[in-house]
Amino acid sequence: MLMSKRVKIRVPNRLGYSGQSFDDLWPTLQDAIDHIYEGNVEVLSFEKLYRTVYSIVIMKKGRQLYTELGSFLTYKLQTLRERTIKDGSRGFELLQTLIAIWDSQCSIFKLISDMMIYLDKVYCKPERTLEVYDLCLSLFKKHVIDPLSQFVDQALITDINGIRSQLILNEVNTGVCKRIVDMMETLLEGNDNYFLNHFEPIFLESTRQYYEDLINNSDLDPTEYLDYMNKHKVFEFSLDEQFLNSDTVSKITTSLDKVLLWNQKFSTIVPILVHQAVIENNVELLNNICNLSSENEYTLKIIKCIENCLAEDANAITIETATKKKTQVAIEWTKAVFSLANKYQKLIEGIKWPSSSSSADGKNEELGTHIVDNVLSKFLNQNCRRSIEYISLYLDSCFKITKDKDEERKVMQNLSEAVRLFNLPAEKDFFEMLYKQQLSKRLLQGRSMIHLEKWMLQRIKDEVGTFFTSRLYGMLKDVSTSQEQAAAFIDANGPFENLETLDFRPQILTGINWPFKAFDFSDSNFYLPSKLEQLKLDFELNYNNQYPERKLTWAYHLCQLEIGFQFENSYHDISMSMFAASIFLLFEEHEELTTEMIGILTHLPEQELQRQLLSLSIVPKTKILRKKPMSKTINPQDKFSINYSFSSPSKNVKIQTIASIKPSMKNDATSKYVQDTLEHERVIEINAAISRKMKSSRSLTHGELSEQITEAVKGRFALTNSILKKSINYLLEKEYIQRDPDDSSVYHYLP
Repeated sequence: MLMSKRVKIRVPNRLGYSGQSFDDLWPTLQDAIDHIYEGNVEVLSFEKLYRTVYSIVIMKKGRQLYTELGSFLTYKLQTLRERTIKDGSRGFELLQTLIAIWDSQCSIFKLISDMMIYLDKVYCKPERTLEVYDLCLSLFKKHVIDPLSQFVDQALITDINGIRSQLILNEVNTGVCKRIVDMMETLLEGNDNYFLNHFEPIFLESTRQYYEDLINNSDLDPTEYLDYMNKHKVFEFSLDEQFLNSDTVSKITTSLDKVLLWNQKFSTIVPILVHQAVIENNVELLNNICNLSSENEYTLKIIKCIENCLAEDANAITIETATKKKTQVAIEWTKAVFSLANKYQKLIEGIKWPSSSSSADGKNEELGTHIVDNVLSKFLNQNCRRSIEYISLYLDSCFKITKDKDEERKVMQNLSEAVRLFNLPAEKDFFEMLYKQQLSKRLLQGRSMIHLEKWMLQRIKDEVGTFFTSRLYGMLKDVSTSQEQAAAFIDANGPFENLETLDFRPQILTGINWPFKAFDFSDSNFYLPSKLEQLKLDFELNYNNQYPERKLTWAYHLCQLEIGFQFENSYHDISMSMFAASIFLLFEEHEELTTEMIGILTHLPEQELQRQLLSLSIVPKTKILRKKPMSKTINPQDKFSINYSFSSPSKNVKIQTIASIKPSMKNDATSKYVQDTLEHERVIEINAAISRKMKSSRSLTHGELSEQITEAVKGRFALTNSILKKSINYLLEKEYIQRDPDDSSVYHYLP
């Protein structure tokens, strides 16, 4: 039968024991704690103990209970320490005993805390004091750990050092160490735990001292020392992971790096090891060196050592110059630089940098390129013009050897390697000048393949920009246009007398694109052989009919002729300059001519005439004229005739015009011409840069202007004060800018 009336449960008005004082109740709790320590927990009544604590607390005796509890636990812990830990307990035995005490006390503290739960709730939290369990831990630290701290520290460090010395992980020992560290991390001290505040600093210092002694007492060669360090670093990390938290492990690793990697001994060994790895091309050894630490500072140190090795190897490049031609020296030197760059590039790409290193963030290929380019740039700029000259001669030789498809592929590979060097020398305008001169010779002499030249120019354009290649493309365009003009001329005239025995290949060149050097005499005074003169006039007439607004100026000093001639014993195709050919062709109508007569018939200036005659009659391998008397000087009455006894192992013979009668004067003139040309072009560029900067800024100090112009032209050449001053004076004179009347160091733009 259901009841409609609710059932009410009556809650007792009082849980505690009324009419009893603190002194009456405390012995009950004290006796209960004794039973807990003795292990007689089963005789205790939790309800009774809870009521006892409740009664004391509601009597406002919580503070007294908290104090008496602390005093009694202090007595128990002191007694436990004195009874359990003997005076002779040291080392590993002390650690094992301490762990046993810790385990038992934690269980006891938990029971006492459960018994005092009402005290925690009503007294400890409002009063912001340690709860009973934390109080127990605090007292344990104060009365058990603190008195033994020196012995515990020493025992723990001794045990760890013993494991280190054996290089064997002992599970029993590492287990004890972990339990001790866990205990220390559980015990509070100040704002942190006992481990962080007390033991960790001691342990870090002892670890540092241990490895310092280990290093100082070792006597190993660099490779053995590296293996020794690697083995201990790896073992130390494995050991620390067994019983330490990750933060402390990180601190140990940092401390170890300072001891092992930044000491004087290893600072001396690292360059030796890196150099050894480079010499042996030993990527594994280099990886072992790099993986000792992931700190960026250490990584930069290794990179610096690699750069020093590369710099030493680059400066050690020596080519025998006494017995070799300049072009051969340039080829061997450039190949040595390429070989060195490729070796270091591959070596760096094989390095496995530590994951936390900044070098690991980018690709090894990019890092290798950066290191190699940085070092080679400094090396090349030590003697910038010699380096540029060697590289340009190497490129020139590559283009000239191209004969078939296989050679072409090899040349393209060599040229691709050379491209990376274009941005490294500071004087890029000097490189442009040399490249332009050599390109002009190759194109005019037909000694390279046009499509290969275009391919190379595209690579150069991609590397250094359009400014470098604009005129070079103009030279290629002139060559292509000339071929079309030659074909049109032949088609228009058909076969006629002048073309039956001549292969006429005119080159119509735009003057501003080609690096022509001014000569001391005018080509217009030179007398061409009659057949060539008629051919010239025919071509001019044909060209002027097509382009009446243009004017042709013939540059005979750039012309080459190939003449086939039957000597007594052999037939040869002889290639020579137009001036040499005009002299040789005179002997079609004359058996013998004097120097004076040749000069009259050709109108060549005296110095040029002497150069050509010496080239034709003195050089042993190309002596196609006989000179009387036979001497190395040219006099007006010397007689010349064809040397019919001339012979050569090759059908094709090239007459090289000697550089000068006085080589030193020629070299000085060439050097002065190059320097003057460079300076003239640089002044033009600086003038344009100053005009742009002044137009945008309106007013600049000399220092500001110098800084901005240096930055503007650094991609072409290094700015000097003398050339900047020359440019500023020019612009002041032309009234593009003016000085401030009150401050001569300030310039104003004049619109």
